[in-house]
Amino acid sequence: MRRRRQAGQAITELALVAPLFAGLLLLLGLWARLTLIHLELIHLTRDAAIELASDAEHWTASHSAQEEAVRKLAGHYPLLDPRQVRLEMLPLPLPGGMSLGDGAFATLITGKKVSLRYPIHLRGWAGRLFPGGLDLTEWGVVQGDPWKNPLESVIKTFVGG
Repeated sequence: MRRRRQAGQAITELALVAPLFAGLLLLLGLWARLTLIHLELIHLTRDAAIELASDAEHWTASHSAQEEAVRKLAGHYPLLDPRQVRLEMLPLPLPGGMSLGDGAFATLITGKKVSLRYPIHLRGWAGRLFPGGLDLTEWGVVQGDPWKNPLESVIKTFVGG
């Protein structure tokens, strides 16, 4: 009789603990996937900053052209959807908080902050946990090509050559 009670107790305990363990495994899987996506976003930000800073044409191009170049780079990362990547480039302020504005001359002097935003829309039980989805953001500071060849970049920036 005792063995039967112990077996029944073990089955009851298993029935109580198994859903909790399964939930923890699902959360661990979600966390692992989000971590991998974030790592790819970090690498994309680095590659985008290098791409945009290494070519004076990209550095001074319109925002839509810069974003298109970043989306083209995002195509090399299998976990990222290039259509979801959002680029924001801001001029950096001078020390002390003083700003030169956001024109070509200002960014030539101070550099830019490259920020990539990647929204994640979750489905199923994770979508119920996070109804608004998640936004992953990564940024880096770059000093562009103007410091490598200042005369050429100044001519391209101000003369349009």
